[in-house]
Amino acid sequence: YAKSVRLGSQDLLTTGLQVEKGSAGGTIEIVLSTEGAMLEGSVTDHDGPAMGARIRVTPDPETRYNRVYARTTRTDQNGRFSMQIRPGKYQIVASMRHSGGGPLRRSDPQFISLTEREHKAIQLTIPAETR
Repeated sequence: YAKSVRLGSQDLLTTGLQVEKGSAGGTIEIVLSTEGAMLEGSVTDHDGPAMGARIRVTPDPETRYNRVYARTTRTDQNGRFSMQIRPGKYQIVASMRHSGGGPLRRSDPQFISLTEREHKAIQLTIPAETR
């Protein structure tokens, strides 16, 4: 993953890069790392493990410059998921529909912070349908 992208003291992953005619030049420094973080967890609903639930992991706060780090996966037959992600702060939400359709149900968001080589496990619960 891109650990940092800088132009002088400017963090381009936070502010982006604006190129203008006549602006001063500089060197863009890109630092890559293989020391990502691991996020795993399980999702349940009122029936037990939530098979096939969609897990959405988004940077917190999400900006137009960091949204490329958002990730999506699905739970397995036991309601479990696992993914490698870039270290940082994230919001995680699980969602699913009943097999017969119906409204999309979502878990409450969870907020986490991960550092390089860190491994975290979370539990998400999707509420029963509201009437």
